[in-house]
Amino acid sequence: MSSADAQEEKKYNATLLGLGVGLPYGGFGLKLTQQVHTNIDLFGGIGYNLIGPGYNVGMNLNIPTGLRTQFFFTGMYGYNAVIKIKNLEESEKAYYGFSLGTGLRLSPKKYKWSYWDFAILIPFRNQSFKDDQDFYYRSPIVDDFNKAFPLLFSVGYNFQISAEK
Repeated sequence: MSSADAQEEKKYNATLLGLGVGLPYGGFGLKLTQQVHTNIDLFGGIGYNLIGPGYNVGMNLNIPTGLRTQFFFTGMYGYNAVIKIKNLEESEKAYYGFSLGTGLRLSPKKYKWSYWDFAILIPFRNQSFKDDQDFYYRSPIVDDFNKAFPLLFSVGYNFQISAEK
């Protein structure tokens, strides 16, 4: 492939569909990604977050490497915490806010427009979540309550569903 072909190839505005786990996928779910620039993607994810539907919308800034491995930075808004306590349905609640992170894309050699993505995310959780978490952590009626981990992870497989020049 000539360098002119490589330049031409980068002009595609690809649409990708992903299946995965984590905030970008709405929990356990799907992510739709639209490439709006060579290095910028917009995405929306919807899935199941252990108590009901979860969603996130955001943007990825891709760092080109010229290799099958590519780094990215991500920012999103949507659910970033859930409280669910067994046998205490009134505790079930999803909390919304911003999350930032970084990740790695691995493209299989065989499939040019598909990739695995792995990300580490920092959720910025609101005061309502912190108050509820502290309440249930100290509550004598709740056994074995674990506080939320300050970092989250996501993994998913994404494949192209359309592209236009």
